[in-house]
Amino acid sequence: MVTLKVGASAFASAGVGSNIGVIATGLSLGGASAPNYQLSSVTAVTTASITPRTLTVAPTGVDKSYDGTTTAVVTLSDNRITGDSITDSYTDASFSDPSAGAGKTVSVTGISISGSSSGNYALSSTTATTTADITAASASIALSGLNQTFTGEPIEVTATTIPAGLSVTITYNGSVTTPAAAGVYAIVATIDDPNYSGTATGTLNIAQ
Repeated sequence: MVTLKVGASAFASAGVGSNIGVIATGLSLGGASAPNYQLSSVTAVTTASITPRTLTVAPTGVDKSYDGTTTAVVTLSDNRITGDSITDSYTDASFSDPSAGAGKTVSVTGISISGSSSGNYALSSTTATTTADITAASASIALSGLNQTFTGEPIEVTATTIPAGLSVTITYNGSVTTPAAAGVYAIVATIDDPNYSGTATGTLNIAQ
């Protein structure tokens, strides 16, 4: 019995291609019958192919503040060989809907690669999904009607928002009940909208 042992082997080049030269060195014989044979050379040459490495591009979502659109931004990473020159890019990233919320799905399309090493890779997919948060946008509240006179009827303060028209919850000394009695009331106004956040404080004076 004779076995052929190879010390080392290497492709002539590292890039993707067909019929690339492969050089084997350090050839030797082993086994019980090895003394009956003599190698003509301790090196040998053949050919083989290097196929593209599958490249998986993974997006990571970037949180944003509510702006009424589904536009999203992501960062991309991949499983390239260290040292290879590849640039990952995409054409579009969008949230499933524009509303504020946590862990919202982001769809990424048009993923592509470029760079001097890109020819050695095959993309696993040109689309991907990830998640990100849309946080509530800041809104401001202006309070008016803070100085009024007792009428026997409940007296409300007026809250004006920017952006305009947002729902506001107002408490008077911690209660949502609108006061009618003369007195001094601590006012806390809070935006009541899932896409916006904001508060304002003041003091309602109802004179006798």
